[in-house]
Amino acid sequence: LTSVLTMEAKSVLVILPVLLGLGLAHNSQPVESALKRQLLASYDKDVKPSGQVTVRFGMWLNDLELCPHKGVLKTHSWNLLEWTDDRLKWDSEAFPETYTLNIPASKIWKPDLTFYNQRGEQKLTYAPESEVYAVVTSNGTVYYIPPAHQKTKCTVNYDNWPWSEQNCTMTVGSWTYNMNDLDIQPYQDESMGLLDSPVSADIFDNDHFEILGTSYKREEVLYPCCPEPYPKMEMSIRFKRVKQFEHGELKVTFSKLE
Repeated sequence: LTSVLTMEAKSVLVILPVLLGLGLAHNSQPVESALKRQLLASYDKDVKPSGQVTVRFGMWLNDLELCPHKGVLKTHSWNLLEWTDDRLKWDSEAFPETYTLNIPASKIWKPDLTFYNQRGEQKLTYAPESEVYAVVTSNGTVYYIPPAHQKTKCTVNYDNWPWSEQNCTMTVGSWTYNMNDLDIQPYQDESMGLLDSPVSADIFDNDHFEILGTSYKREEVLYPCCPEPYPKMEMSIRFKRVKQFEHGELKVTFSKLE
């Protein structure tokens, strides 16, 4: 079993760059098509997998901009969600050459993770949801990596603006499920660039800002309405604007993320 899971993990790591870079993937092999039809024949995407579902969440930060007037942090990222759905398992001995399947994310259940402090609507960027595929392994593990654009509330540090150090926090959790149904945990994997924090700046591509560090805190919150706790995760990004000079003069460029 260990060797099978290792092969699956390696296969996922190979597929992820394709999934991320192209935003879609297609399986045309007859065996894989038959397996996909078998798994989805009686599958109800509106029903959560049975029991408590543990969702591991991570984020590869690609770009950001801070609006000082509205106190809004705008970020582009690849958001990584991993969970297990027993309904998507298959017998790896019956399909010895098929360790993973690429399935349209619109056809399977997905956790309703939401940024609690978001401003406006969270959007997928490079492709509509119907074209973003999830990678599913034979043991039912689902990897869903939508390229996303989110706006979240941030308390701006105006001291020495615009060169002041900023610390913005994004709070994520399920919108409807309590701890008995869905738990959220940080995705931490050194091979994926996510070790001490579920937020990685490995692919950050904006030379106007320097990422100083990331951190997270997970909490279980009790509300007056309900006896069950609701887990949430606060992810913080520390950054500052980089001073740039042109012809000996200090230059300040403000970009706009749509």
